[in-house]
Amino acid sequence: MKMHPKSTKEKTIGEIITLLKELNEGKCIIYCPTVRICDDVYEQLQEKSGLGLPMAVYYSSLDSEEKKKKLKSWKENTIQLIIATNAFGMGLNDKKVRLVIHYSFPLSIGNFVQETRRAGRDHNPAKCIIFYTRHDICTNYTIITQSRESITEDMNDSFEANKRKEYLAKACEKIFEVVHFCEEQYICKKQMLAEYFAWNGDNLSPPCAHCDNCLRVQAELVHEVDVKTDAIKMVEVVEEIINKLRESGKLISPKDIIQVYCQLKCDNEELTSLNIYRET
Repeated sequence: MKMHPKSTKEKTIGEIITLLKELNEGKCIIYCPTVRICDDVYEQLQEKSGLGLPMAVYYSSLDSEEKKKKLKSWKENTIQLIIATNAFGMGLNDKKVRLVIHYSFPLSIGNFVQETRRAGRDHNPAKCIIFYTRHDICTNYTIITQSRESITEDMNDSFEANKRKEYLAKACEKIFEVVHFCEEQYICKKQMLAEYFAWNGDNLSPPCAHCDNCLRVQAELVHEVDVKTDAIKMVEVVEEIINKLRESGKLISPKDIIQVYCQLKCDNEELTSLNIYRET
């Protein structure tokens, strides 16, 4: 399991092509947030991969006959790569899927787990990779707002206003849970998922030793340090400086905070009278 920040589209497509070259006889699913992005990724891979990999796109707006045809080809292994929205995958149990790629942030942790579980169903090694950028947050927010409008367009206006507000707040919370999951660099991804779905009192599993975070911890020899006391003191320093400078109408600067916190010589002599500055 690996999280990979996107740079340019060309570089991302190149990185995906590199991953596809390692597929051998396995299959791959690339999940994209919209139909337009599905089609764009499909065209880019057709044009640039040079792999001759049998591929197709799949999304809910395809007519039913075309969907059936593509699912049949997938099950019969005549399609090796499918580029799809989250409309693809429900009820499928394909043991040949070795790679699942998300071309942007999934809509939620629940979606992510459901979609990545398409890979490695034969219990052999598989890869799950998310390519993401902060711009994907806007894309996902647009998707959820449009979805909500289509579902509730006939409801009473006042009732809908409250329900819409609740829905969007919850959906935004889910989006930022995914952002946190992707951008956290040191906690085991498996442990994060286990904790997300755990009941009170459940025991957490040990680190998986295979995700990008576990490998990073091993490579960088990371160890935990409790900085709670330091953090509390930092807050107290900021509060005291703000209260002191409020009297003179001056603004607080990062340099003020550092000098008081570290008990260095202060450029602003007013701050040397603070109790927290004089503490031993």
